[in-house]
Amino acid sequence: MPRLAWLLVLALLLAALLPSRRRLARGTARWLRRPLGSLPSPLRRALKREAPAWRRRRRQMLGGRNGMRDWHRERARIATDLLSAMPEAAAGRRSRAPGQRTLEREIERLARPSWRWRSVRLSPRRFRASMSPAQYERFCATELRRGGWDAEATGASGDQGADVIATRRRRTLVLQCKLYGQPVGNRAVQEVHAARSHRRADLAAVVSNAGYTRSALALARSTGVMLLHHDDLRRMDEVLRGASR
Repeated sequence: MPRLAWLLVLALLLAALLPSRRRLARGTARWLRRPLGSLPSPLRRALKREAPAWRRRRRQMLGGRNGMRDWHRERARIATDLLSAMPEAAAGRRSRAPGQRTLEREIERLARPSWRWRSVRLSPRRFRASMSPAQYERFCATELRRGGWDAEATGASGDQGADVIATRRRRTLVLQCKLYGQPVGNRAVQEVHAARSHRRADLAAVVSNAGYTRSALALARSTGVMLLHHDDLRRMDEVLRGASR
């Protein structure tokens, strides 16, 4: 009995000392709400300008196998690049520049989805990982129509690499839709680039539930193809305005 009593006391002490999941969540929320102080105005403008791309990148990374770990590395890299590009850092005046942790906290706050987009994902016509590729193409066309585009899925026959063709304000957009469990390679970029030339479209994009490989990112930059997450389709006009800046 004394041994059992000691084990019980030890278990109670461990339960009291180790943080619970709810306590960890509250700590994370306090970390994100902590006042950031005054940031330099060029840095504030850069954060605001890049926030949509960070939200898209975070969604894509969290869909991977090591999503949260990869996103933390990416967040640290972004913060390091921003700090090194600041004039205060270049002149050696680190006292005026924010710290790495402060900047990572602000990037995390901006990259997290707002409640408005969470409600979209929880709507009755939401994305399901179990849907077929054809259903995913029709889902992407529906999301574009919700954003004001006239969009139609081309069906099983396809149209020279275009799974969805959409028009709005005399502009034509061709989409290649990829429902993958791993990052999308550059073959999809090549196919939608060819579809844009064949259809004489103005815009081309690859849409996926996953992320993209480095070769796909490099090829997309050189060909002018957009790499999107399906959550971007409903606000396609906003994405295009951000890409044109």
